[in-house]
Amino acid sequence: MQNKRLKINTWLERMVRKFRKEHSEKILCQDYRELTAWNLDITWEDYLASRALRYAIEKKPFMSQAIWDTDLSDDTKYILHNMYIDTVADLMQFSVEELEAVSRTTCLDVDAVRQYLVDHHLRLMHNTNVTYKLSSVLAMSNPKGNHHTQAPQVIENPSLALSFNPNRPSTYSKWLDEFYKKYIYIENEEQLNNVLKFVKWEFDEDKGYDDAYDSLLEAQKLFWKNYKSVCKSHHIKQEVSCPRLPKNLDDLDSFTNDKLLILKKESTRAVISALKQGISLNNCSFADYFEADDDGKLEILESESDKKLLLMMTACAETMIDFEIVLIELCKKLKRDASQDAQFTSEIPINPWLAEQIQTFRKKHTIQELRKKYKQELVNNPHKLWPMFIAEQALSEAAIGNPHLRKHLYITGLDSEITDRLETEDVRYVCDLIQLTKYEIDMLFNGEFDDFDQAVYPYPIYDFLSKYGLKPYDAEGRTYRVHLPANKNFD
Repeated sequence: MQNKRLKINTWLERMVRKFRKEHSEKILCQDYRELTAWNLDITWEDYLASRALRYAIEKKPFMSQAIWDTDLSDDTKYILHNMYIDTVADLMQFSVEELEAVSRTTCLDVDAVRQYLVDHHLRLMHNTNVTYKLSSVLAMSNPKGNHHTQAPQVIENPSLALSFNPNRPSTYSKWLDEFYKKYIYIENEEQLNNVLKFVKWEFDEDKGYDDAYDSLLEAQKLFWKNYKSVCKSHHIKQEVSCPRLPKNLDDLDSFTNDKLLILKKESTRAVISALKQGISLNNCSFADYFEADDDGKLEILESESDKKLLLMMTACAETMIDFEIVLIELCKKLKRDASQDAQFTSEIPINPWLAEQIQTFRKKHTIQELRKKYKQELVNNPHKLWPMFIAEQALSEAAIGNPHLRKHLYITGLDSEITDRLETEDVRYVCDLIQLTKYEIDMLFNGEFDDFDQAVYPYPIYDFLSKYGLKPYDAEGRTYRVHLPANKNFD
C-alpha cells in the first residue's frame, strides 16, 4: 500500500468485503499471480482494493459520473477536482470529516455535496482520520495497478485545494486561464484581437500563402481530425467543437487574425479536455510535458504508443510552433506597413485635398473590403504600398463621382502655355491640378520659372478650377500627390 500509516477508507473497505464475498478466493489468487507478473510492486491489499473499486463502478455505473457533470456549483466542483476527486466513486472514498476539514478554509459546500449524494441514494461515511484512497479513473483505465492519488496531501494542506495544480487538467475557466498564462501564452498574441487583426499575410497567386501560414492551417485540420478520433477510440466526450476552418480563398479573405488566436485557445482546451478525462502520455506527467520546450515535447511524443493520441498531440505541438512564427511575421508586417505609412505621410506631407478624399473613402468602406481589394492588387503589383493603394482608390472613387476630375487639361480650353508648364510637373488631368496647392502653383510659375508672364498667373488656374466647383488648398512646402491608376476603367 502506498502509505502504511493510512488505513483504507471506510467506503472502499466495505466494497472490498463485498467483492470478496462474491468472488472465489482461488480465482482471485490466480488473477493476482498473473497481475504480479506485470507489476511486482502491487500488494495483495492494493490488488483487492483496485478490483473492488472497478467492481463497484461496474455494478453501479452512476459511480463513474464525472464530478464536472454533477449539478454542484463550479467552485465546489473545482475544489473537489483539486482534491483528486474525478468521479462519484472518488467522492465516496472521502469522509464527512475530511471534506469539512477542507471546507474551513475554502468555499467547498459540504452540505450541497451530501445532499447531492442523498438524492442518488448514497451517503458519505464518517471517519475522523485521513484515509487511504484509490483513483477510480486509473483503476478503470489501467488494470495493472498503480492507482494511488495525492488526495491525502490536500486534506493535510487544504490550501492546495485552491492552488493551481498543473497535473490536474481542467477546462474550468479559473484553472484554464492560469494554465494558458503559464504554459501557452506567447508575448503580444493579444494584439491579434486589435492592431494585428486585419494585417494580411502576403499572398502569391502561384505559391499561395507563405509556408508558415499554410502549415498552421494544415496542422489545425490534422489536429481536429485526430482529436475526434481520440475521443471516439477512448470512449470519452468530445467536449470541444472544431472551430470553422477556411476551406478556400474566399474563406481566407474573411479569415481575420483574431480567429488564429481562437484556434490556438480552442486546441489547447480540446487537449486539456481529453487529458482531464483520463488520457495520459505514457509515463510523462501533464506538467512535465507542457514545461518542455518544443523539441522536448516532440521527443516525449516519439515514445507514445497510442498512434491517434500521438498524431493529435503532434499536430497540437506543430500548431503552437507555427502560430508563434506567424505571429512574429505579422508583427514584422505591421511594422513595415507602419513605416511605409509614416514615410508616405511625414517625409512629404500628403496633399490636403487628397487627404480629404481618402478620409471620405475610408468612411465608406470596411477594412475587410479594402484588404481584399489590396490582396488582388498585389497579384499584378506586388510592390504596391498599402497607403499608395488607398490613395489611388480614393482618387479613383472621387473621379467616378465627379467626371470632370478625369478630364485631360489639353481639352479643357486652359491656356496652352499653362498646360505646357503644368506638364513639366506631370500634371495632365484636372485631378492632378487640384492636388497642387497655392504654394506649389506659385513655385511652379513664379519661382523656378521667374521669367514666366505673371499676367496669366495665378488667376486663370483659379478661375478654371472654380468652373468645376474646385479651388486650390493652402499648405506650406511640397505635398505628396497621386495619379489615377493607368489600368482603371471608369466606364
